[in-house]
Amino acid sequence: SEPPPESPAPTPTPTSPEDKVEEGLGVDGGTARAIVELTAPAENAPVAARAAAESVNVVLQPQSQTFMVVEGTAEELAKLAEDPRVASIRRDRTYTPTQVGSNLTLIGADQAHAKGHTGAGQAVAVLDTGIDPDHPWYNGRVVAEACFSAVEPGVETLCPNGQTQQSGPGAADATTAKCLSGGVNLCDHGSHVAGIAAGTGGVAPGANIVAVQVFSRVNDKNLCGEPSCLLAYESSLLQAMDYVAGLSEPVAAVNLSLGGMLYEGACDTSEEGSVFKPKIDALLAKGIATVVAAGNEFFEGASYPACISSAVAVGANDGGDAIADFSNRGALLDLFAPGVDIESSVPDNATTVYSGTSMATPHVAGALALMKAASPATPMADLIDKLKTTGRPYVYEANGTQVTTPRLDLAAALAGAAPQPPISQTPVA
Repeated sequence: SEPPPESPAPTPTPTSPEDKVEEGLGVDGGTARAIVELTAPAENAPVAARAAAESVNVVLQPQSQTFMVVEGTAEELAKLAEDPRVASIRRDRTYTPTQVGSNLTLIGADQAHAKGHTGAGQAVAVLDTGIDPDHPWYNGRVVAEACFSAVEPGVETLCPNGQTQQSGPGAADATTAKCLSGGVNLCDHGSHVAGIAAGTGGVAPGANIVAVQVFSRVNDKNLCGEPSCLLAYESSLLQAMDYVAGLSEPVAAVNLSLGGMLYEGACDTSEEGSVFKPKIDALLAKGIATVVAAGNEFFEGASYPACISSAVAVGANDGGDAIADFSNRGALLDLFAPGVDIESSVPDNATTVYSGTSMATPHVAGALALMKAASPATPMADLIDKLKTTGRPYVYEANGTQVTTPRLDLAAALAGAAPQPPISQTPVA
């Protein structure tokens, strides 16, 4: 007998307007800053017009992007969600810097330098609080600068031109008046990170630096705990990732020494992860690793976006070759690297000592630049694997199970050597 006819495929149920809007967005009665994901880049202009008709303020409309940033009440955003060209509306989240000579010796960078490996011909892109481009640690190797920052009530852009975007020399300048608060430079974090990755006292002292300002200045003592602080909006990070992807400069790694919400497992399918992961994957397809700080909460997991599976998530160890007591840890982490009492460059030709996974992360970004310069034809995914398979194993417990995470060993990675013996980590009470 003949087989019964196949049943027609079910017709997909369209997403309802209320399902498109993140729960709780704007429910406090005020306006909320939100990312509107579109079905296609070509819908940007017509949806912006629809937003204006609904009294929604369009604050950012990047060209050739599938998103825009708006401000509106819960009711206004709900009306905008009725447009079929709108895929979703979610909060434009913010992220903070993850900051709390023996470091180079511990990871074998001094041995690499002695053999002539400096990272020359490659670059590290530092998406952070800008840079002091004239600092002697960089020796004229800042080859590209850009800024993606925000403006809204209580929030100031850090772009020197006063706009929300800027590119070219000086665009990521961390020495402007916008960065100063009571004589303190709020923007020193990015210079410190850049110095660890590619300064004259850093891991890849011959590599170039791409500096991208992604933070905004927030003047709210209730939010900051002090008169002013810096936060990075997700929309700024998305633009910065695309900027790096479009550079002709050979970039080995993007460094993200920042973080937000904590996750115990991979966050690829979370609302924000499902948008940011394709950016990381697109860079990796171009041979660029995205190296992210795991966070400083002594948490058995990682902060966003280090929780994305294709990111290189980095925790911090101390000078005694033990996991730093503040560092996040667990199966989500790919590597540990030095992150305690790390001296590096800060604005105004100075240096200072900081601790945090923010400091550990550029050790790995610099190591990848050095590895790529030494082996240009090797795919970046293979170089990442080499760092992981040659790193010294840290063995410890997290989430009720034994975990092994390698500590960066650049000398072993360059030599293709077997890893050093494992170190069992003592639990921290």
